[in-house]
Amino acid sequence: MKEELIVIEEGEITVRGNPLFTDLYLQICKGEVLGVVFGNVTDRKCLIELFRGEQSLCGGKVFVGNKRTNYEEALIYFKKNATIIEKNSKLIDNLSIEENIFLFADENTLVSTRKYKSHLQTMMKKFSLDFSLKRPIGALTTKEKIVMELLKAYYDDKKLVVLNHISGQLLNNDLEDIHELIKKLTKYGVSFIIIEAFNNIVFEWVNCFLLIQEGKTTGIFDTDFYNSRQLYTILMENTKTFGSPTIKKYIQGTETKNKLPLLEFKNVSTSYIHNLNLKLEEGEILNLFFMDDESFEHILKLLEGYIKPSSGEISLCGCRLNINSIHQAVDSGICFISESPYENTLFYNMTLEDNLGLALSNKVPFYWLKKRYRRSLDFLIEAFHLEDYLHVKLRKLDPRILQEVAYLKWYLYAPHLVVCIKPFTDLDINLLTITKEMIFFLNSRGIAVLVLSSMLSKNYSVGGDTIYIKNGTAIDESEIYEILYRR
Repeated sequence: MKEELIVIEEGEITVRGNPLFTDLYLQICKGEVLGVVFGNVTDRKCLIELFRGEQSLCGGKVFVGNKRTNYEEALIYFKKNATIIEKNSKLIDNLSIEENIFLFADENTLVSTRKYKSHLQTMMKKFSLDFSLKRPIGALTTKEKIVMELLKAYYDDKKLVVLNHISGQLLNNDLEDIHELIKKLTKYGVSFIIIEAFNNIVFEWVNCFLLIQEGKTTGIFDTDFYNSRQLYTILMENTKTFGSPTIKKYIQGTETKNKLPLLEFKNVSTSYIHNLNLKLEEGEILNLFFMDDESFEHILKLLEGYIKPSSGEISLCGCRLNINSIHQAVDSGICFISESPYENTLFYNMTLEDNLGLALSNKVPFYWLKKRYRRSLDFLIEAFHLEDYLHVKLRKLDPRILQEVAYLKWYLYAPHLVVCIKPFTDLDINLLTITKEMIFFLNSRGIAVLVLSSMLSKNYSVGGDTIYIKNGTAIDESEIYEILYRR
């Protein structure tokens, strides 16, 4: 018989007076793996805050171990017994593996330290792991850090581990290694919640999964009998419709310029990158997929101007690129859209109109007095049906609108190149659809788009050529499949 860890029935959560959850049902059993698919990121963020103990229920019933519990006790339970593993590791990079595992232990005497080390060595053998415990966390791969966070959760006797979109950070064979460790941990009574975007969810990991939409649990699916096409259809029903006649007409009527060499890397090397060559022409899309974090960081910093090539040359519009900061990059015509821009790069206490025009006002002083620029802004507002939100502060708007704004401000600015940093990471199906359409919309104006992304378990195609980079070197596509699927 299943042993229930925690059950929530008809759960309600209100944030700043706004009801976010009105009918949450959640059943977590000891030693089982529950999957959760969300219709939007707002619900996902709110539920993660509940698991962290940062957000409390205000309605419904809560049972912990079959015992009815009040909301304050439930909050304390989550704070004490749950841990979240996601893209931002909670481990401390400059401490060793053993120091991170022992962190916040009750005793610090020499005898206790020996005892802890003995426990840790026993735990490593139990789960068939082989790590040098003196290695600093900063030297570990993403997969190894996740392994360490799982071991720390087990060592700290956490009852519930929430994995928030880890598939976007790992290769297929790394995912399988994590899966094997999860299966071993469940045998020792650890429960898991796997939160994934629909297109990436690892259905085979979970016993069952929930569908949560608009603040309600709308479906409970057995993984042996789920219909993925039906689930996709359900999720798409609430997806914002794009490609309106107005937008399509504008895209088709946009005058495209003659293609010219725009961005070029000629045998570019750094302390990590080796003889990289790439060429991006005006109005093109180029995808760079990275197999390691350091390659990604070096190329991004080259484009931002924070590091220089040790050999080779980067040129923009036929001239050598000579910049020292992001601000200089923007002035030169290279703009950046960060990962999850709807929550990272906007000015949330300013209005939608101010956010759209802020970058352009630095390029064209008093642009709002110039009819040509006002017409462009008015077109965007009308085409995307944003008239009602024009003077509303962004903190009050839906993430879908914020995602549009993050791209539209650069459409209005009209740079030579927009660099999209991990644009498909950590998105629900609504934001995924919006992001793909916005990249096409930028491209329709003749703006070149460079997509920088870690190699995901499932890639989202926006067209254009693809270059794969591993350990600072461009590799063939055939090598990718060997890496992804070898066991």
